[in-house]
Amino acid sequence: MAFSRLKGESTTKRGSRVAAAGLAVAAVGGLAVAMPASASASVKSTQLEVCVQGPLPASIYAVGTNQNSDTVTSYSLTFPASPYVETCATYSGWWWAIGQSVQLHGAFQQSNGTTYYQTISVYIPTSAANGGTQEVTVNS
Repeated sequence: MAFSRLKGESTTKRGSRVAAAGLAVAAVGGLAVAMPASASASVKSTQLEVCVQGPLPASIYAVGTNQNSDTVTSYSLTFPASPYVETCATYSGWWWAIGQSVQLHGAFQQSNGTTYYQTISVYIPTSAANGGTQEVTVNS
């Protein structure tokens, strides 16, 4: 599984860290990528930092509600295979509405050359800091 599952709930808040569970397999199609809106926000929002650890290289993009209540698709973050070290990256300049879910769509390259896809839904809790960064951990 590409996305780790914690015992109990599919998403669990630990300080500013969220661990997410895998939900469904999704194929990545030709999605239009919306650029982030201006810095002014109509709703409370936070940036999303994705951390990956595992033996498979990964490419992950996010789809969700932004600070202006628009549904947007981010650019992809690319992660190397990293079985022993957690690698993190932030969707810089992208703000996700607090109290909403963001879908992370991952493509994972296997050693035999095939790619598998997985999607998870991450809830950004209402307790997340407005203007802060919410961390999500993914295991490839």
